Amino acid sequence: MPEEIITRILDAAIRAPSAGNAQNWAFVVVRDAEQRRKLGVIYRKASDIASETYKARGRPAHINEEQYRRFLTSGAYLWDHMTFFELFPINP
Repeated sequence: MPEEIITRILDAAIRAPSAGNAQNWAFVVVRDAEQRRKLGVIYRKASDIASETYKARGRPAHINEEQYRRFLTSGAYLWDHMTFFELFPINP
């Protein structure tokens, strides 16, 4: 990915809202495919734990079944495709 595109993506990302408007982002650019694969394995393992935690808690009362399904499946999609991206958002 060209440096100019990465710069534009990061510039847009820092202007996006964050949880509680804390805006405490950290971004890591990983160009090496093998390092992305290794990060993907770690991220997948942590995500599997988080997914089981969410499933064990059940659907929160403030969202409906469809919203909860989308919440779980969108996270799973990201976890399954993490190694394709050069930019990794890190929540400190």
